[in-house]
Amino acid sequence: MVVVKSFPPKKSVLNLKLIVALGSIFLVGLVSGKGEDYYTSLVGLGQLAVHEQVILESVLDYKTALLKRLGLIERYLQEYESSLVSPQMEKNYPQLHKSIRKSRARHWDKKCVPTFQEHAELTDLQRYTVSNPIAAFRIIRRIGKQLVELLMDFETEIETDFVTLMDDMFDKIRIPNSEDVDGAVDGILRIQSTYGISIDQFVSGNFGVPGVGLTSAFDQHYVGVKASAMGFYAVGLQWLDTARKTLLQNYDPADETSLTLNMAEEVLLTTVRKHNEGMTSKEDAMNKYAYFSHPLSPNVSTLIVPRHNLYYVPDNLVVGRETESFMDAWNYQAICGGKNLLPLEIRRQLFCYYKSDTPLTFLSPVGVEVHSIKPKILQFYDIVRNTTIHHILTRNAATLSRGRVLGSPDDRDVKSDVRTSQVTWLYDEPTDEKVKRIPAIIGDLTGLNAQAGSNAEELQLSSYGAIGGHYQQHFDLLFNEAHLPFIPEKELIRGDRIATVMFYFSNVTMGGGTAFPRVGVATPAVRGSAAFWYNLKRNGQPDPLSLHGGCPVGQGIKWGKYFYQF
Repeated sequence: MVVVKSFPPKKSVLNLKLIVALGSIFLVGLVSGKGEDYYTSLVGLGQLAVHEQVILESVLDYKTALLKRLGLIERYLQEYESSLVSPQMEKNYPQLHKSIRKSRARHWDKKCVPTFQEHAELTDLQRYTVSNPIAAFRIIRRIGKQLVELLMDFETEIETDFVTLMDDMFDKIRIPNSEDVDGAVDGILRIQSTYGISIDQFVSGNFGVPGVGLTSAFDQHYVGVKASAMGFYAVGLQWLDTARKTLLQNYDPADETSLTLNMAEEVLLTTVRKHNEGMTSKEDAMNKYAYFSHPLSPNVSTLIVPRHNLYYVPDNLVVGRETESFMDAWNYQAICGGKNLLPLEIRRQLFCYYKSDTPLTFLSPVGVEVHSIKPKILQFYDIVRNTTIHHILTRNAATLSRGRVLGSPDDRDVKSDVRTSQVTWLYDEPTDEKVKRIPAIIGDLTGLNAQAGSNAEELQLSSYGAIGGHYQQHFDLLFNEAHLPFIPEKELIRGDRIATVMFYFSNVTMGGGTAFPRVGVATPAVRGSAAFWYNLKRNGQPDPLSLHGGCPVGQGIKWGKYFYQF
């Protein structure tokens, strides 16, 4: 273990981020948030699971009532059929027996319950009913008792009661809409591409932490349609082909409420044609996301959809570039996927140490990991207690709302899929000792003035969506040439964000780290730790190497708390 001295304190402004990853059981105790969508809201999604339990009780009661009603209907029909069909019917009532066979041939789709419409058939039925005392007794009892009991059950209006209960519930919660569903699909595809998860793993639920798989043909088909609509035809074809194979194994032609095999095959072949047509217009390497290396057969009987990993990342990844290029996206994906792109000679210079040269760390040294020397990227471990994490989340989770990004000069606060998270601000409260302690910890570890006000922003709490929640590569800087003329004078005087401190509040099973694509490293999401880096160089100019992004959450839950110093 190497011990080194920290850099001397410097007067500057800091940006603090706090990232938290929680076990899902904690969410049940949180107050329901007013998030704008579910695919980015951990609190909203957790509460939706709780609300569904209430919905299920009503659905199960409705099912019980329906089954009772269906039982009454079935019993009435069975009694009717048994009064007409017996081994003695053909011998003793040949004409009626003949009419029964004709009815079954005519109404084969009505489960073979004989009905009569022609005059001759009705005449035979009347003759049988009035000449046979048992048949007469059974029709009187059947209509007088069983049918009346069925009609009385219809007076209970179970449908009306059920709809009323559902209306009351839906007045209290927001129902997921198409944007939520599409956002969830985007998250699935993001996890698939970043971590190389195969469709078979999604179907079985065996990736990261085993769980429930995506076994429904309808769900598989929906993901395939969505991927194809985004232009990722090869990925879409894999999902569509999986849906078709699932249907072939479990297809019920009588079930007209679900996806039909003909529909699945039609969509599959249409996507094959679009894939083959699009191959002729490939212009850059990014299209390797969208196409296979060769055209596919436009015939279901001869169609073979390749199952290899589609997510191409070039081998010659380069770090240290300070200009924007496709390499940023490639590096971001590769680093989030687990690759360390730092050259070996640089990795050999990295080290860990215990910091103990400040008042707060003298008696309780803090472990520090150096992820990069130039630019400096550090990670401090075990600096936030579990009780503090629980306190902050419990007090502030209900105020979360959809995270925004800086848009045009006329619209500086816009919702974007670049950032799938929910955020809120933790404003200084003199009586909240746990929150007040955080800026003190930051100042002690970094030498920067972390008190909110003229030198720093308030703490920002952020939660990342449970389905591939992420934040694409970006800078924490506020100023650039395009927006500079439109920034208020107060913000100009305060200055840009010099540095960022980002706390992680729990572990993420898969993903959730912060990747620096131009440096080649990522800081992992470790509970109670904090990452630190500078956004500006010593001369005050932006550091292009500070480009970073939040890796998609593949398994687990991620919360974040940010602090920016100016």
